[in-house]
Amino acid sequence: MKSLKNFRNAWVKATTLGFFSFLLMIPISFIFEGLFHPLRSEGLTLPEIFDQTMNKSPLEFGWGFFIAAQVSHFILYVIVGAALSHLQYKVLKEYIPNKLKWTFLTILGLELVLLGDLFYAGLSTGGASGPLEPLLLGLGGGGFMALMQFLYLRSRGIRSARWVGWWILGIVTGILTSIIFIFTYEYFLIDSIKQAASPMAFLVIDWLSFILPYFTLIGFFAGLFSAKPLYRSLQQFKTY
Repeated sequence: MKSLKNFRNAWVKATTLGFFSFLLMIPISFIFEGLFHPLRSEGLTLPEIFDQTMNKSPLEFGWGFFIAAQVSHFILYVIVGAALSHLQYKVLKEYIPNKLKWTFLTILGLELVLLGDLFYAGLSTGGASGPLEPLLLGLGGGGFMALMQFLYLRSRGIRSARWVGWWILGIVTGILTSIIFIFTYEYFLIDSIKQAASPMAFLVIDWLSFILPYFTLIGFFAGLFSAKPLYRSLQQFKTY
C-alpha cells in the first residue's frame, strides 16, 4: 500500500481535478441558454439574456425552459460525476472491484441535488439570489456523493465513516476560503474588467471568477481533509 503522503497527494489531486470539471458548467449553460431560452426569439445576445434573467427562476419563463435547465444540469452532473469517480478509482482501484457501480453511485449522489429543484421550484439551479445555488450544489451534492461512496465502501467491508465527516468539513472550508477570492473580484476587479472586456468576454470571466475558486477549493480541501481518515480505514481493511 502507498505511504500516507503518496496516498494523500494522489487523493487530493483526484478530488481537485474532479471538482475542477465543474468548469464545464459554463459551456453547457451557455449552449442551453442560447438554444432554449424564450428571450432568444427577441433577438437578444447571450450576455443580454443573462443580464435580464439574473436572480430569476427558470419557472418564470415557463415549464419548458425549466425542464431544459434541469436537463442541462443533469448532463453536467453525469460528466462531473464520471470524471471525479474515474480519478478517484485510479487511487482506490484495489478496493473497488466494480468501477461501473462506483461511477453510478457517485453520479447518483450529485444527481440528488436535482430533487432540491422540485422543492425550491427552480430556484436552486436557476440563478437564485444569495447562497442557495452554490450551497446546494457544493455542500449538498458533495455530501450526497460522499454518502453514496461510503455505502459502497461499507459493502466492501470498509466501514469507518470518519472520512465522510472530514470530507464535508473540507467542503465547508473550501466554500469559506473561496469567499476571499470571490470578494476580491466583486469589490476590486469587476468594474475595470467590465470596462475593458467585450460583453461576451466579461460574461465568461464573470462566471469563471466564481466557479473556478469555488469548486477547485472545495475539491482541494475535501480531498486534503478526508485523505488521512480514509487511508486509515483502508489500512484497517487490509489487516483483516
